[in-house]
Amino acid sequence: DFLVLAHVGDSRIYRQRKRTLAQVTEDHSLLNHLISIGEVKREDAGKFANKNVILRAIGLKDYVDVAIQLHDKVPGDVYMMCSDGLSDLVSAPEIEHVLNTSPSLPDACHTFIKLALAAGGKDNVTVVCVEVEEVEEREESPRWSTGVFQAAVPAVAAAAAQRSRQPQGPSSAAPIPTQQPQ
Repeated sequence: DFLVLAHVGDSRIYRQRKRTLAQVTEDHSLLNHLISIGEVKREDAGKFANKNVILRAIGLKDYVDVAIQLHDKVPGDVYMMCSDGLSDLVSAPEIEHVLNTSPSLPDACHTFIKLALAAGGKDNVTVVCVEVEEVEEREESPRWSTGVFQAAVPAVAAAAAQRSRQPQGPSSAAPIPTQQPQ
């Protein structure tokens, strides 16, 4: 059995397996592209002026090149999906520490949001954590399965409530079209 991950943009997906965190997606940003071709050194990334320029995003064109990955479904793995409002402000070692020490995934999500906001987060902070659980096969089960996941999404609502209490400036985000013009 596999998990299918689809990704576009600079939101990230991390996987924690056996208490070790790995980033499993690659940012579709100008900065990451320039690092990959050797134009910018990774250690100079913090000084790069256009680090928020996205090369792939939903709504920029009539189509988008989606990065798709298959991952083995390993019980106990935790997948954390987050916006750059978290990954820009909370380091991978901090993320790993929170996942390793939180009593539950909802607690981890709440901690992530608190850390990002405490670090001066001005962007949206969205975090979703899921854990792959063991699924016992039943005789009448279908030949395919989407798996069973424990999701920690209350943190998304908490982040929205927290942001609504903060003063908002003009938004630079464009709405995502739900339908292409005919």
